[in-house]
Amino acid sequence: MIISKKISSSIAETLSANNIISEQEIPIYSYCLDYIIELFFLFIFAVLYGVFSHKLPETLIFLAVFTPLRSFGGGFHASTPKRCAILSLITFVFVLYSGAISSALTWQWTAAFAISLSVIAVLSPVGTKNRPMTPERKISLKKRCLLFCVILTILYIFFYLHNLQRLYGTLAICMLINLINIVAGYILEKKTTNI
Repeated sequence: MIISKKISSSIAETLSANNIISEQEIPIYSYCLDYIIELFFLFIFAVLYGVFSHKLPETLIFLAVFTPLRSFGGGFHASTPKRCAILSLITFVFVLYSGAISSALTWQWTAAFAISLSVIAVLSPVGTKNRPMTPERKISLKKRCLLFCVILTILYIFFYLHNLQRLYGTLAICMLINLINIVAGYILEKKTTNI
């Protein structure tokens, strides 16, 4: 995003001018700040979209589930930040509007959630050529992913017991998408290591 690049470059140059960072660190800080600013803009866009489309609970579930699980579980990663942002927005809109069919699929969502959770717990974390992982990092992410899966299970049960079908449907869809993502990353990782 052009705006975030200008803002991040300006901040990094100001930090350098005030002797907080060195001149050599400007590109690194600019890149990191650009990433953070883009995430912030995407988050604000998603929340505003959720508010105006009357799907704020689904939006919050998507943001609370999708982002951490992507971080802890790994999987397929787009080759550029722009592609990542586009895929994330498409996924977000898909999740929001798929939740509308959730009321008709009670046991199917439960099965989808359980299967997705089980496979994610076994396969994660998955590194790719765009985001490789050290063995120590894999162990740390595995623990975080398993803890997060326990939290998601408690959340799913809560939504289910309170008959909040749109919410547990949205949670199941998020898990399915993360499952596809992790399996795709796993397959790509195996292909890369076998070549």
